Amino acid sequence: MIIPAAGYGTRMQILTFGKSKELIEVGGVPAIMYALNEAYNAGITHVGIIIRKGKEDILRFINNDSRMDSLREALQIKFFYQINPTGEVGAILTAADWIGDHSFAVHYPDNIVLNPFGILSEFLKHQAELKTDTVLLTNLLEGAQTPLCDLELVDHNLYRLTFGNSPESFSYGLRPTGVYIATPFFIRSGIELLQDGNVHEIKDMDVRRLLALKGNEVHGINLNASVLDVGNPAGYQLAESILNLPLEQGSCVTKQSNT
Repeated sequence: MIIPAAGYGTRMQILTFGKSKELIEVGGVPAIMYALNEAYNAGITHVGIIIRKGKEDILRFINNDSRMDSLREALQIKFFYQINPTGEVGAILTAADWIGDHSFAVHYPDNIVLNPFGILSEFLKHQAELKTDTVLLTNLLEGAQTPLCDLELVDHNLYRLTFGNSPESFSYGLRPTGVYIATPFFIRSGIELLQDGNVHEIKDMDVRRLLALKGNEVHGINLNASVLDVGNPAGYQLAESILNLPLEQGSCVTKQSNT
């Protein structure tokens, strides 16, 4: 799994007070621990976390905080530094050699999967059958931004992402999340875009658009997962309004003690 955590978090500065937004507590738990817990529950053992200079507080938390004891024991966590501000995909590409010619999960730490338990394991099984880049879809949340892609129903809960025009509304009331499985084609297309002098900051959707242009299908799966985006103040407040954020059996997440 790759966890991109090199962003500047400018939208969250009113809440982070100078610390990395990935460490802001949601339901009493630092946000990044939810992504790590998803890896643990899915049987993923190797996790790469992408940071930049100035975000060493994430490294210190992962390596030293007692709440990380169980996850540190279960996971092999490696850190990568993003040197240049080349966007979301530029961050992922800093770990390209480590990833190698394999498919890999990506989990943005400001996306928190509330339910159901084991969603990533089920998601991985579906993607293994599809063998394409595949995005976890979730129900539309209030205040979500206009999408950059459209959805085309394939079968039941399976959709194809299309990029002919940017739609004005969310198809089927669903939106892509920051939880997805990427194939080696994602890495190759990301490198191609990065080498293009006209592109400076590459987003996930830029790579998916290029994949589609090359004839590589990109799918979305709706597994009825509730996914919250805590990367903006409104999303964070929505998550905090949910009392007793569910942590189901198998979780390695430990809440901060109040004593």
